[in-house]
Amino acid sequence: MMSNLPRLCNYNELPQYTNIYSLGYFESPTKRGCIISTSKHLYRLISRKNGEVKLIVVKLSKLHDKFHKGEIEIQGVSVLYYKDFFYLTFICRSRKEGEYIFSIFVIRYRNEDPYSIDHLKFLDINYTPYKIFLRILEDDFILFVSGEDQIHMYIPDSLEPILTAKIASKDFLFHSSPVISTSSLWHIKYFLVALGCQNGQISLLKYKIEPFVFKNLHKICFDGPISALLLFETESEIADLLVVCAVGYCVLFRDVSQDNIEKKIIIRPPCSDALTCATAVDVDFDGQKEIIVGSFSKEIFCFKILENTAILLWRMEFLHPIMGICEIDINKDGVNEIVVLSMFGVSILVLNHELACQKLRAVKNYLENSA
Repeated sequence: MMSNLPRLCNYNELPQYTNIYSLGYFESPTKRGCIISTSKHLYRLISRKNGEVKLIVVKLSKLHDKFHKGEIEIQGVSVLYYKDFFYLTFICRSRKEGEYIFSIFVIRYRNEDPYSIDHLKFLDINYTPYKIFLRILEDDFILFVSGEDQIHMYIPDSLEPILTAKIASKDFLFHSSPVISTSSLWHIKYFLVALGCQNGQISLLKYKIEPFVFKNLHKICFDGPISALLLFETESEIADLLVVCAVGYCVLFRDVSQDNIEKKIIIRPPCSDALTCATAVDVDFDGQKEIIVGSFSKEIFCFKILENTAILLWRMEFLHPIMGICEIDINKDGVNEIVVLSMFGVSILVLNHELACQKLRAVKNYLENSA
């Protein structure tokens, strides 16, 4: 069954031998955008007035002496808009006197302008970082960095460690297995955090928002590394957790906000290679999100969730292994596009706009006939 196949409208390939590693995207009151990290550079995905989508380099060499020497390796990126500022954070590895040093960088821009740097801070750390992500917790803005056995938390503007955090550090211990995937979600009265490890272990943490207190912890074990996690809302008062296991399957846990980890759907994309990433997008404009999974076999697979099963809607092949997927209105036409990050390039997929118009016309006719 191949229906509602999106159209490839734009492709940007990076210079030869440049590998893409991670993707971060942000939304503000006026702009939306993506930041893409390679081992040596950060790129910003922008849309021009004519609708053309381009990659522009964020010139790090002007920021700090570490980047002038060219002996750095960027290993992760996260971006977030918070209180009129655009925050860009990333992890990098540099070499000093024959030894590797890991550092965290936080760059704050005013009005999302990549050239108007308002604040720059960096911190050398004494542990091996794996993932970095920014989150807003109540009125606090916190930078999380996953290490070898726990999550480290910092105040982004100063990079001061949070020693007495509202989230107890013991909740994040993973028996010395690196945290390699994360997801979080504000859901009505609760804040949900999912953390996935290299050994296949997942921890799902739940916090009550008012007052902000720890509620409970669920631990689930899989038989392979957790490539990606996605917490997302499906409908009112329902939150699902999608787990992408590298060994070739996904599990969709339904209604995890109600501490339900027994109701689940197994998703098995028809490929023999590792699964790498996933997102949830309403591709047919019926109000329900479909699951899109990326793989190292250079394909993405779109599944529709029906009751207790997942049906393959379509699949698309690309030139290189898939490293990341996100949904964002990059060209500002009012309909979200799908950004697909492959190992050496970025593809923009446009959904079927005519299908969206048909749905809107059907709703309009229904309202007019009901009046």
